[in-house]
Amino acid sequence: MSRDAYYDLSFLLLVTRYSSLAIKLRMRSLTLKLMLAFMLVGLIGAVVAAAFSQVATRTEFNRARLLDAQDRFANRVLEYYEVFGSFEGVNDWLLANPPDDRPPLGVFQPQPAPGSRPPPLFLLLDLDYRAMTRAPEVRTGQIYPERERLNIRPVMFEGKKVGYIKYLGGEAGLTDREAQLLSRIYQGLALAGVVATLVALVVGAVLARNLTRPARALTHAIHAMRDGQLQQDVKVQSRDELGELTRAFNQMSAQIAHEQHLRKQMTADIAHELRTPLTVISGYLEAMSNGTLPVTPTRLQTVFTQATHLQHLVEDLRTLSLADAGELRLNRQAITPEALLRHTAQFYEAQAAQGQVRLTVTVAPDLPTLYGDRDRLLQVLGNLVSNALRHTPPAGTIALSAALANKHVQLTVQDSGEGIPPDVLPHIFDRFYRGDSARNTAYNTASTGLGLAIVKSLVQAHNGDIIATSVLGQGTTFCIHLPI
Repeated sequence: MSRDAYYDLSFLLLVTRYSSLAIKLRMRSLTLKLMLAFMLVGLIGAVVAAAFSQVATRTEFNRARLLDAQDRFANRVLEYYEVFGSFEGVNDWLLANPPDDRPPLGVFQPQPAPGSRPPPLFLLLDLDYRAMTRAPEVRTGQIYPERERLNIRPVMFEGKKVGYIKYLGGEAGLTDREAQLLSRIYQGLALAGVVATLVALVVGAVLARNLTRPARALTHAIHAMRDGQLQQDVKVQSRDELGELTRAFNQMSAQIAHEQHLRKQMTADIAHELRTPLTVISGYLEAMSNGTLPVTPTRLQTVFTQATHLQHLVEDLRTLSLADAGELRLNRQAITPEALLRHTAQFYEAQAAQGQVRLTVTVAPDLPTLYGDRDRLLQVLGNLVSNALRHTPPAGTIALSAALANKHVQLTVQDSGEGIPPDVLPHIFDRFYRGDSARNTAYNTASTGLGLAIVKSLVQAHNGDIIATSVLGQGTTFCIHLPI
């Protein structure tokens, strides 16, 4: 490696070392880090390219000079061959008749000039591989070893091979003009490296600002969310990983804002659900305790009914909280889908007959066994059938069925009732969702407003899924998919 290339690499290592240290200790701006990273990459590329270019240029110059020296040596020995018809005595003739560039080109010198590099040395062989010139450890007239006859060049005279030339070593030094040309090439490479570094810095600054713009927008939006502005919509400016991150953030922000809205609505709904029975209970107890109203079984039954409603509400809230926390315990056991449906139909048979509703059960043959909590699954089906009974008119039908669908067991509860409005259907599994201003239950459990929310939580606890479809005026279908 040349001295200039060595200095370039040493400078590169020094810049890399202290740039890395500065990045670790002082820089906190991603834009600045990216700018310096681009600049450093450009600098590394420029220095490496300059070093390799220097080495390659000098190597090619030396190779060209060596080939030129070999051609001139071949021309010298052919001059001798043209006069004498052989190469006998050519070594002495070359020593006695040096060319303009001294010492004699390609001829072995036992004592080269002090401090000078050895010139290129060539060995001339005849057709029998006898040495016609001298070389270190090779005498004239000696047969050149066969194992050393690689990479030899034939000497041609009037189209005939008359001998061989073997390169033995040495360097063909550069002339002053060639040295100046190499110096100019090296200066051009250094200037190109400086320009490339500056271009890399400018391009890096532009790219760094463009790359960090989404990050700055996301940071601003996160600070706004921290201050309570949960709904944030950051503009998506690209389709790469940063764009995907921005889209995911927008979805997360919308979901958090929606959940916050539901949480506030749920708090208000719980307060409403608690206030009504508590008002009734406290009003009756106060009136009966001060003698305003006499104590009668009917009034006591009313108080008991409201207390039972409160108990159901608290139990439903507890079930949902356990499901949300992942702490809902399931007593899993082997269950047949047919047993679940028939037990549910048997439990609601009397209520269906009272409402003049036909309740049917259809089970596909050879269904696999489910593994789940029997009581919880019966609670799921019970809530759905109870809702269906409440919204199915007399002479209607509620069909319970089980079938195999996509490696899952599908349990279906289908009624021929009033149906669910399209704007209400996406929200029926929300807690305390009300479909109108009158705060009716909108196809949710009438007792607490949490029935379908509990249904969805229990199905998900069994690693299943539930889908509701409905046609207004024709009925509603709930499909539960449970893994086998």
